[in-house]
Amino acid sequence: MDNKSLKHILLAESGSTKTHFALIDVEHKQIINEWVGGGVNPVIMGVEELTMILTNEFQNLDAEQLIDLNIKWYGAGCTQTDAKQILETIIHVLLPTQTIDIYSDMFATTQALYDVNESGIAIILGTGSNVCYVNGGSVSFLSPSLGYILGDEGSGADIGKHIVKNMLYGNFFKESILQSFADEYNENHYDDIITGVYQSEKPNAYLASFSHFAFKHLDDPQINELIVSRFDALISGQLSKFIIAHPDAEIRASGSIAWHFNEQLKQSLEKHNLKLTKTIKSPIKALIANYVY
Repeated sequence: MDNKSLKHILLAESGSTKTHFALIDVEHKQIINEWVGGGVNPVIMGVEELTMILTNEFQNLDAEQLIDLNIKWYGAGCTQTDAKQILETIIHVLLPTQTIDIYSDMFATTQALYDVNESGIAIILGTGSNVCYVNGGSVSFLSPSLGYILGDEGSGADIGKHIVKNMLYGNFFKESILQSFADEYNENHYDDIITGVYQSEKPNAYLASFSHFAFKHLDDPQINELIVSRFDALISGQLSKFIIAHPDAEIRASGSIAWHFNEQLKQSLEKHNLKLTKTIKSPIKALIANYVY
């Protein structure tokens, strides 16, 4: 559908933990509403859970805003055809008269990090992680998404997993760190954590929540070193093949983990004689700019 025939566009940029929404008046190039809602990932969430989350989020739209509405969804898990189809079907059931375009979260990241005439390496670091090579505004090679069990090195889930594992194994030496963890997650944290990891509906998001503890204690050398080591794992596991293929490429990153642990990411890259040239917290502003400015 031509943008000129639309009245409204609903942009959604989603990960497993949260989704940024922006409703745009196309004719007047204005943002009508912005909000942050629940995470959406059709690879790890079932139809019932997805339907419940989207039903709640679409309550932010009134009847007039549904007239000639185009939904542009950029999301985690949307590289897989089956998962993408599930999400599209659910949206069509909830908003049957609207048009829907679904893209991967990596596509949103490339649009935000690189202009159409640029090329380079793009990294997503949020609840999960991924790496791709961008050429002329499009993804020319993408690292396979293995999820939080097999992959997602350097992600929030990965950092959280290693924080929890080392905490429960008793590998942190400073008593103040151990006490802070016990105070924040209660004295019975072992049972609670095991239950949260193995029985929660979104274990990757649950694990990623422990990255907040890491951020608050970056002044502790062990925690700082652990964070850097997880970015080292990202480099060896996902990034190295892109560097071999494109040794002179710029490296740019997007996502809350890249943003909040930016210094540790730079430290890791510098150990490998690599340089991070740009970081953004989220691609949503760049996506909005395509229609507003």
